[in-house]
Amino acid sequence: MKKFSLFFFLVLICLVGCSPQHQPHSYSFYHWKSTFEPDSVDLAYLNALDVNKIYLRFFDVAWDVNEKAALPISVLKTYPDSVPLPCSIIPTVFITNEVMLKTKHEEVEMLATQIFEKIDRMWKASFLELGEQPYEVQIDCDWSLKTKDRYFKFLEELNKIMANTQVSCTIRLHQLKYADKTGVPPVDFGVLMCYNMGSLRNPDESNSILNIERTQKYFSGTSKYPLALSVALPLFSWGVHYRSKKVVGVINGLHHQDLSDKSFLKPLKNGWYKVTESQFLFDQYLYKDDMLRLEEVSYENLVEVTALLENYFTHRDWNIVYYHLDSKCLKAFEPEQLKEL
Repeated sequence: MKKFSLFFFLVLICLVGCSPQHQPHSYSFYHWKSTFEPDSVDLAYLNALDVNKIYLRFFDVAWDVNEKAALPISVLKTYPDSVPLPCSIIPTVFITNEVMLKTKHEEVEMLATQIFEKIDRMWKASFLELGEQPYEVQIDCDWSLKTKDRYFKFLEELNKIMANTQVSCTIRLHQLKYADKTGVPPVDFGVLMCYNMGSLRNPDESNSILNIERTQKYFSGTSKYPLALSVALPLFSWGVHYRSKKVVGVINGLHHQDLSDKSFLKPLKNGWYKVTESQFLFDQYLYKDDMLRLEEVSYENLVEVTALLENYFTHRDWNIVYYHLDSKCLKAFEPEQLKEL
């Protein structure tokens, strides 16, 4: 009897040893503000989650109508030298699709060179202590069928220029679902953006930031994407400000706690509020009879979308990138909650 029990014990040990070992996710953050000055709250979350990267937006590239050229805008301001960082910095550049639409095919190589030179100058001015060059650069562009060829050529040229640096790019959910049409970008890996999937301007929208039912449709029947992917998840919230059924602004960082004591706001169904008295709210002036739709992401929402993603990815070793590093966003979540996903 003892031998029989020992036999089954050894079989159990073998099965456990041979079963797939689910590795915990690694964590990164986007930083999308114009000034990089991480405060004590930011640093506490970076340390608690053992964050390995900050995808730091260096600048945007937009089309200048007067110059008839692609120019950098919203350039990042540097941070104080006294701030210690426990993780790597990844320069990130947002490029509007209009830039790719209006840049001629023969000018794409020059565009890649100019963007590299701008990144290089900023890196050497502020981050040279982290190395001669970053080990990764990320490009964020929601390319279309009309711009696919030029954008992919741009990425190829950037790869050539930055031969010793990994190049990654963002992937939207529609580009995952319809990869056979939108194409797969020539980069080392992508970051799948699991947010901003609804229409901000649609008054019938319940939550344009994160909608689990809509997200599920993008993965239903979708083949495995032929590129390694990390996943970006939202931590932000906002209030969509309507006047006469039209969006007039967005109040970032707004939570239901911020509205609970406001006598000039009348709560309605499904996150809607009616303005009963003209007042300022978070530096935005609301007129009487304006409407406000609160859109938040809860921890339970993140659990749901993570469970959905784990059914799509065969292994649990994909990196989670939270959007974004801002104490206004972080206050809605405990560090342990974000680490448990």
